[in-house]
Amino acid sequence: MKKITLLAAVLLASVTMNSQTIAHNDSDEIIGGTVACPTEPTNYIRVFDLADEFDITTDWTITGAAFGTEVSETADITINLYTADDVDPTGAILTLIYTGTEATTDLEISEHTLTAPVTIPAGSILVMELAESADGIVYRVGSNDAGQTAPSWLSSETCGAGTVEGFGFTNHYIM
Repeated sequence: MKKITLLAAVLLASVTMNSQTIAHNDSDEIIGGTVACPTEPTNYIRVFDLADEFDITTDWTITGAAFGTEVSETADITINLYTADDVDPTGAILTLIYTGTEATTDLEISEHTLTAPVTIPAGSILVMELAESADGIVYRVGSNDAGQTAPSWLSSETCGAGTVEGFGFTNHYIM
């Protein structure tokens, strides 16, 4: 009986130790003020260099993604996950590894569970993109001014692409 209990405890500890959440935002509090392009769909992007920023040096399995929403006039936001060959998404070659949708609620954190876990190779650069699902809707990713450990990006036909700081804004996306 003691051996079974000890084995169960070791297995539980092993499962728990392999779970890791990564983020660049210093706070999950949504205060608003997110910038978006008013005439075109706006996509919000965050890049995660797994090895250099999070010390993830083995293959890594993604099971979910979370993000804040400031304002949403749509039922669903598209979540795209990519691997990239560069930390600058404006010039990177992106390989799509997952697409899903998640219903959003104003001033809430949405937690999306992937339809199937996705494993990416050690040393990968992961890119998370939140995309408006239709033209003419209003969506603003949740943000605050609490700080971030890496830049946020936005992309739009009208506004172009670049870091939020490059546009002179101080939004820190919650992704």
